[in-house]
Amino acid sequence: MRPIVAHNLAAGVLLAVTMAMGGLIELLVRGRPDARGRTSPEWSFFVITSFTLVCVAGALVATLKQVAPLPGGVWWPAIVGIALMWVGIALRAWSIATLGRFFKLMIVIQEDHRVINRGPYRYVRHPAYLGIIVYTAGIALVASNWIALVVLLGGITVLFAVRIQVEERALVQALGSEYALYMQRTARLVPGIY
Repeated sequence: MRPIVAHNLAAGVLLAVTMAMGGLIELLVRGRPDARGRTSPEWSFFVITSFTLVCVAGALVATLKQVAPLPGGVWWPAIVGIALMWVGIALRAWSIATLGRFFKLMIVIQEDHRVINRGPYRYVRHPAYLGIIVYTAGIALVASNWIALVVLLGGITVLFAVRIQVEERALVQALGSEYALYMQRTARLVPGIY
């Protein structure tokens, strides 16, 4: 069964607008300078982006070949998927706005760096990453395919789990007990789970 976005104009346009909005936020963030005035992200950003593109390609092939379709019709995956994409976009935008100038694509500790524990950071330490994961889950659902869901969601979650380890090591080293106490009060991505 082909995804509804492949043969319904309204669903396809809604998906395109949603993806454009997600892309626009990433373009705006990418242009922000780091603490040294650079606008280029570090190598790990390119690794994450490249791996994500490989996962997307694999999901696309599985979707086009109509392997392992999701059960239950064609509309629910599109509706739930696009809704998840908007939730992911909103969470990422809220996270970026909450951190303000402390949000960077690269792992960098600024001179006056401090723990931010308001907004979504009150509940999870990495809500911007969670936003991307939720957005990716939405894309996978829109594909209406089990393989796409596993490849996209599994791939991006593993990548961010690795990135989080590196980032938290740097934050504990730079901020010491303030960040260690914050880690005890909050979940990495999902309260009660991880």
